[in-house]
Amino acid sequence: MTSSDKPAPPVGDKQRLLQSSKALIFKWASVHFKSFLDKADEQLFRMADKSGTNQEQNRYLQSRQELQQQQRGLEKILLEHMRDAFDNFLHSHNTAQDVARADTELKLVDHDQLEQAIAISSMTRKANGDYSEALYALNQRLSALAGGHKINDLGNPVAPAVFSEALQGALGPFVLDTPSKLVIYKIFDNALMGKLDKLYHLLNHHLKTNGVLPHLRYQIHKDEPPQLPEELATHNSPETLSKQTDLMALIQQLQAALGVTRAPIFNPLPAQHIITELQPLQQKTAQTLTAAKTQEAVLETDYSAIHEEIERETQRAAPVDADVIEIVGLLFEYMLNDEQLPDSVKALLSYMHTPFLKVALMDKAFFNSPQHPARQLLNGLVAAGERWVDTESKHKSDVYQQMKAVVQRILDEFDNDLRLFSQLAFDFNHFLRQHARRVRLAEQRAQQAARGEDKLKEIRLRIENYLRQKLEGIHVPSDVNTLLFEPWANFLAFNLLRFGSNSEQWRAAARVVDDLLIYLHPQGIEPSRLLEIRDTLHESLNHGFQTVGYEAETGRQLIAALQKAHQERLSLKPTTQRAADIDAPLHAPASDSDGDPLIKKLEKVEFGTWFQFFTDRPRKEQVQAKLAWSNNRTQHYMFVNRLGQQTAVKTAIELAADIRAGRTKILQEQPSKPFFEKALERIVEQLRPGIKPRY
Repeated sequence: MTSSDKPAPPVGDKQRLLQSSKALIFKWASVHFKSFLDKADEQLFRMADKSGTNQEQNRYLQSRQELQQQQRGLEKILLEHMRDAFDNFLHSHNTAQDVARADTELKLVDHDQLEQAIAISSMTRKANGDYSEALYALNQRLSALAGGHKINDLGNPVAPAVFSEALQGALGPFVLDTPSKLVIYKIFDNALMGKLDKLYHLLNHHLKTNGVLPHLRYQIHKDEPPQLPEELATHNSPETLSKQTDLMALIQQLQAALGVTRAPIFNPLPAQHIITELQPLQQKTAQTLTAAKTQEAVLETDYSAIHEEIERETQRAAPVDADVIEIVGLLFEYMLNDEQLPDSVKALLSYMHTPFLKVALMDKAFFNSPQHPARQLLNGLVAAGERWVDTESKHKSDVYQQMKAVVQRILDEFDNDLRLFSQLAFDFNHFLRQHARRVRLAEQRAQQAARGEDKLKEIRLRIENYLRQKLEGIHVPSDVNTLLFEPWANFLAFNLLRFGSNSEQWRAAARVVDDLLIYLHPQGIEPSRLLEIRDTLHESLNHGFQTVGYEAETGRQLIAALQKAHQERLSLKPTTQRAADIDAPLHAPASDSDGDPLIKKLEKVEFGTWFQFFTDRPRKEQVQAKLAWSNNRTQHYMFVNRLGQQTAVKTAIELAADIRAGRTKILQEQPSKPFFEKALERIVEQLRPGIKPRY
């Protein structure tokens, strides 16, 4: 920013300007809050009248009735929020929450809460982007009024977030379900948030004419849209963008070569006419998708009929438009045949055939520019469906719900303004980054838990092996065996895990095993030594039992059994026993599967490899899971789902047996390519000479 403005007004003038600005804000807000409530009343009535079911109609009417009954209270709460924001501004406090930080901190919350949070943050970000220049100027002028204290969108008393948070707080106490609240948010977005530029113009003009930075000049450098998650980073690489451009040029050449076979069209319709004719079909599909409330319901709709209806509507297209129509049709045909996409995602994205055909007909850049926002959005939606939506909806998916919200907005709102795709691509990429981050965190927690559990299993195996070596060739009564392999094995594991095998704590715990075996076979041992061992054993065993939380009475019974066995052995003749050795090796036992070639192969499988389980069952019962962690020493393999949550832990023997039986298979890694690159490659194959064209 550069400015040749005179200094800020004197203190007295500042106070006057602050009061007059506050009055202007509250007058504007009061009028528009009332206008919003009137429009909400009208819109809810209209939606109730057009509802397809009694349940929907009752929902809209009940929401309308509650708004009517609470109208004055709502206006009061909204204005109080504005008053608090202005007071925070005067005291140099934040007036609103940081939307970016709030999104980053979103956890795997309740789906309804997530939907509302997304709606609030989306309308805020949209307004921030749409009015960035006016907000920048207003922030500079407010900074001058605040004595030079830097004001940004978080300290601006009329920032978009102030208004959206005011509505969120006002609706908090209302007994409204999430669909009703989302409708009200949308009405608020159109009726009030969409008019904030008028308020910013009024305030900027008011301050400017009163001498606050009257000659302000500024240039806004809008932030770049958030990048794709790191898992999809290669989808926007220069290599794939260049390849998509080359593929599109080849497709156009092939179409030109094949075009001579096309039957002539008399009186072809202009592209704009076709676009207009497609609008009723888009509205029809919007209603169908609205009625399909769940992932399963979307899958059950007749989504394949959309392609046939489009063909009927576009039969009289001019040759140049027919080429465009064909490519769009082949794109969506490829999508329906993509084995990597869950069927529910295919069904959902099929509903975008009509609006994307309109985009391609009205904007040549759709095919000529790989970075076209509509293409970027479709790439992101397909990639999200492949990576983060479970096959056949086995898990409730926030990603799928967000995808459905995007598709629904396109069907409901897209007419001819391509900026909608830019905003949706921005919001969806932002959502994906936060979701991918949450999945990575969940996967890290699952890995840490698996490592901890496996460490315990490994320690237990080492302890059991150690005790078996100690007892090799030695007979011990069953109660003494229980003492060694239950409470004392736990105590040994505790010391080994906490202090290590070179520690004095481990050696003391291991020495108890040696003393116990000597005490159990006392022949030839001096009585004084036996008494010493007895006293030490009782003390050490009781301490160990207490440390691992072993039940006291059961512990006393085991010690009594040891004492009884000692007395019985005293009366027997001396026998040759293997000497106890405190330095017996401490390692995990060899596995029976060490020579299995399939297990050797499994040991080399990289983390991140996907497995298909229950492949001997129908498709709907099959499950895909990713290998997130394994331990070749204990031969345990831990798998996670698309949310990063642990779904299974299998041993190498179990996994190998399932693979041999055809119940499990390792999926081949697919190259990470954006949807458009893969689809255009397939279209080139279909249009090469010798392949009959579809028109």
